[in-house]
Amino acid sequence: MLEVKVVMDSQTTTALKQLSGMASEIPRAMQRGMDTALAVLKDRIIGQRLSGQGPYDPSAQRLGAVTGTLRGSLKTGSVIQGDKVLGYLSSDVIYAPVHEYGKVISAKNAPFLVFKVLGQIVRTKQVTIPERAPFRAEVEAPQTAELIGTSIQGEIENLTK
Repeated sequence: MLEVKVVMDSQTTTALKQLSGMASEIPRAMQRGMDTALAVLKDRIIGQRLSGQGPYDPSAQRLGAVTGTLRGSLKTGSVIQGDKVLGYLSSDVIYAPVHEYGKVISAKNAPFLVFKVLGQIVRTKQVTIPERAPFRAEVEAPQTAELIGTSIQGEIENLTK
């Protein structure tokens, strides 16, 4: 699980102290900030990691769009659990984890795997899909932690207005 540490400036810390009587509103404000940041993160992933025409080198941590199914499947949200707000980014497309983490796929029900690559029919017993990590690359980028922190900070500061 990815953890994001949010560092707040002294002005925000002072604002939090003023809000001690509004403790029940703080988690909801944090959740709103998380949801706002996750929507921006989703748009970044779609625009920078899941678009264009590939194939791209795996080190680019990017996939070209073929059908748009993976882009359309991205979902974000957050939940409040006790004193924490947990954000998530997910996809229910079966091949999303294959591209994220890589996988060796072997023929099981036939002697060969048969597929097309750049218009050429390929027959092989095994294929290695390299790890591309388009989601983790964007989630773990330094600007993402800053985005989430700024968004949450803004929502908390709005409580004092």
